[in-house]
Amino acid sequence: MNTQKIVAKINLFSVLLFLIFFSTACNEVKTGKATYTFTNQVSEEFMQKERETAEIMAGGDEELLKEVMNHIRKTNTERIYSLFFQGDKSVFSMDTEWNGQEDPNKIYIDYQTKQVIRPKEGKVRKEPFTKAKWQITDKTKKIGKWNVQKATAEFDGQIITAWFAKDNLRIAPRGYAGLDGIVVELILEAGAKYTLTNLEFDEDVKVDLP
Repeated sequence: MNTQKIVAKINLFSVLLFLIFFSTACNEVKTGKATYTFTNQVSEEFMQKERETAEIMAGGDEELLKEVMNHIRKTNTERIYSLFFQGDKSVFSMDTEWNGQEDPNKIYIDYQTKQVIRPKEGKVRKEPFTKAKWQITDKTKKIGKWNVQKATAEFDGQIITAWFAKDNLRIAPRGYAGLDGIVVELILEAGAKYTLTNLEFDEDVKVDLP
């Protein structure tokens, strides 16, 4: 066997090894947890109405009133959410440690069937991704370590802006699904927004769809 044939076989073998490795990497099921921080601007009118209700609850106890108002402001201006993902499945809910209890209003996403699943009070509501048609723009920027691209869509009459990083891992907060990548920042029309603050991979994460 001459040298050229040997080199050709070695090259072919190298290409086959690369294709096998690349295929395995692409098909790898990614599992883990993403943390989103929700921030919102609360109007003074809103806080005044809440104070009127809180005063009744406190029954004249100023310390209790202060605690209640601090809790109201905290839960309405900033919240922490967790998104657990396993391949094409994910579940989004208020962070248990931050909230102090399990969130009953979990939102599941199934990318295989392209559905957003919302179980509540023993019933399961399923919505197709087609409820929102994302418009991908040419605008790009950097958020932290992420190179992101802008997309917009209309959800229930409200314009949503998403900044997402293209990736074969698809995650999005609160059921705003349909983009091919990781939603790093999502801004609601009223100014409230979800920001990805942490992303970690954990092979022990399991997501069971309802």
